[in-house]
Amino acid sequence: MLSPSLRQLQRPKKKSDEEVARKLDEAKTYRALSGGCDYYALAISRIAYIHSKGFLHHNIEPKNFLMGVGKRDNMLYAINFGLAKDRYAGFENYNEREQSWGGDLESLGYVLLYFARVSLPWRGLKVSTGKERNELIKQKKTKFAAYINYTRLLWFKDRPDYACLRQRLRPIFKSHGFKYDNAFD
Repeated sequence: MLSPSLRQLQRPKKKSDEEVARKLDEAKTYRALSGGCDYYALAISRIAYIHSKGFLHHNIEPKNFLMGVGKRDNMLYAINFGLAKDRYAGFENYNEREQSWGGDLESLGYVLLYFARVSLPWRGLKVSTGKERNELIKQKKTKFAAYINYTRLLWFKDRPDYACLRQRLRPIFKSHGFKYDNAFD
């Protein structure tokens, strides 16, 4: 049994979702999304594990990450391996480049940016290419661009430095008021 997705936990919209979030408030899950930033490191670790088994996820979006419950409330699960939505798709998808570890990590970066800002810079805009999306990221002058640029340089034969990616994200989340509390270490 798993908890609702990270998206549902962060933004409850229905009464039933609010009730679920209230029940999980005592768990580390909701605390991570409301004041801690451990989930970004946990998400990168989960993707690293998937990659270590030789798989790409191809469907990284908020609803496909769920927290465990009970004794496993500190475990993050990735579900629904398939095709990604354009909103969270990596640069490779738009440029007919071979899919790589970097594509998953770029998509994960957009998901984490979504959680940090609660929306994406291009949401609601008609963005048809990765180049246009990249321009929007540059316009925001975000520290996040370094993370995205790193992921775009990765080819399938390259192995990502997952620890480095976690370190790059930590100051971004800190600047948005999140605390690193080691709840999931």
